[in-house]
Amino acid sequence: MTYQDNMHLEDIETNDLEMTRDAVKNAKRYCFPTSGHAMSFVGACVKATLEKLGVKNFLKMNDKMLKMIQKERNIKVEHRTQYHNNDIWRCGLYIYKDDVLVVFISEVLVPVRHPLLIKQKETYDVITNATPDTTRRVYA
Repeated sequence: MTYQDNMHLEDIETNDLEMTRDAVKNAKRYCFPTSGHAMSFVGACVKATLEKLGVKNFLKMNDKMLKMIQKERNIKVEHRTQYHNNDIWRCGLYIYKDDVLVVFISEVLVPVRHPLLIKQKETYDVITNATPDTTRRVYA
């Protein structure tokens, strides 16, 4: 049982918004030349975060085993896609431990081309508060 079990829905929403604001305040924007580099970075962030939370070798686990370990350790991974327009950067992975937001990793933000700018530098961005120790900032 966690402290959210005793909260009303609006309290949970307010608490989640506060945790998200805190995560974003500590987040950094990472820029990559290709979507492949950005996706590799997202994968490295997820891997580093889950390993810090005690989930080792999760890539080799079947789905049932991974869900069991997440339940035992009270880890929840949410993929949110409901945000639009100016809040599109909030779409992504939210990783919780004991109902506390540990890491936010945005989806890869695709560059928007402006029709009047000819020499516009295209980057694929990821916003996260994760500290991917295993990922060097080679492409940043």
